[in-house]
This record gives sequence, structure tokens and C-alpha cells, in this order.
Amino acid sequence: MIARVAGPFLAIAIVIALTPAGAAYALTAAEIVDDGIALDGTSVTLTGEAIGEDLRADADHRWINLRSDGTGVGVYITNDDANVIETFGSSKSTGDIITVIGKLNVACDTHAGEFDIHADRIELTQPGQAIDNKPEWWKAVLGLLAAGFGFVEWRLLGKLRNREEI
Repeated sequence: MIARVAGPFLAIAIVIALTPAGAAYALTAAEIVDDGIALDGTSVTLTGEAIGEDLRADADHRWINLRSDGTGVGVYITNDDANVIETFGSSKSTGDIITVIGKLNVACDTHAGEFDIHADRIELTQPGQAIDNKPEWWKAVLGLLAAGFGFVEWRLLGKLRNREEI
């Protein structure tokens, strides 16, 4: 049990020990969130899909969310870097895949203790694409059949209850 819990921390410690000073650790968002305390203040590299929308942080900066392995991380970027991102992930499109190199803050002093990455560099890895969401009519038919079956069962149950009361 201890090996299962200590394994990820040991792996991160080995990577940190063997990586030259100033190098950025290439990690997924899930790894960053899980091992954030060990990585606090270090330079990390995160590649993920830009999702949602960019939010204005102040006159010169924006917030974006990067999703990687099902986990999202907030990234603080400049307005110029935000212009690199053309498509954000939504139900209608996949977002641009971008790579961010920046400083990880587990409890950022500048942003009221938020868990974030302050981007030093950002680059577009792959542009986003539209998603073809055609309705699947068989699902609607199946839903109507299930609703009809439920209605018939409800009516039969009502008749059985009335018969028992007599």
C-alpha cells in the first residue's frame, strides 16, 4: 500500500533530481495537480486543449483553461499570447492544442491563493476543428418506446391498485 502511494512522489523526486536547473518539466495536467506541492515554483511544460473561453484578468493578461487527461488547469497569459489561440473547445469544436511553459504556483500570491501556471511561453501545436454532431434518430425512437412502455406499466399498476381496493 505504501509503495502504491509513494510511487508517484518518488518518480517526481527522481525526475526533479535528474533534470538540469532551469529546465521545464513536461507533465500532464493530472500529474501537475496530483504532484503540485512538490513542483511549486518550478518551471513546467503543459500541452493540452484550450477549453471554454479566455477571460480578462487585467488590462494586459488573460486566463485560459487547458485540459489534458481529463483535468483542467488555469493558465495566466498575456493578451498577445492569447491571440495565438483561435478555437476554444466546446460542444461544437475541439480547441487548439497548445504547449505552455511557465511557473507553477500551488497557492499564487498574486491571485488570492489560486492554483495556476504563469505562462512564460505559449505555442500552437495543433489547431482546433469543428465537431460533426449529427443527431442519431435511433436514440429518439428508443426513448419514445421506453416512455411508452413506462406509461403502459403505470396504467396497469393503477388498474391493479383499483382492483385490490374493491
